[in-house]
Amino acid sequence: EREQEQRKRPRAEKETESRERDREQRKSPRAEKETEMREREQREKESESRERARAEKKTDGREREQREKESKSKESESRERKRARAEKEIERAEKETENREREQRMRPRTEKETESRERERAEKESESRERDRESSERDCEQRKRAENET
Repeated sequence: EREQEQRKRPRAEKETESRERDREQRKSPRAEKETEMREREQREKESESRERARAEKKTDGREREQREKESKSKESESRERKRARAEKEIERAEKETENREREQRMRPRTEKETESRERERAEKESESRERDRESSERDCEQRKRAENET
């Protein structure tokens, strides 16, 4: 068996070598040219493919940049709107505070004014009663004199 295997091995090797020789001999200049053409076409296709990929990448990059710009612009507009809303809210709160403070300042003044008006009215009433009393006393005295004279 070993001998047979050893005999087979050199024969297989010889067959492989002869097949390779045959293949090389069969390669004619035309076959070589066809191979070169196929290789060149393949290289051109690969080059075109790379070029297309590069162009797509550039386009994708530009589109991405445009989307990013638009996104940043929208974000900026959103921040601006939020800031404006916050400013309006602050202004409204400040006005409310001012109005409350003004009302608080006015309240004591109006209370004081009311008190002083009431005081003045009370004094006038008191003076008026005093005059009425004095007038009625005079009238009473005059009546007594008139009665005494008659």
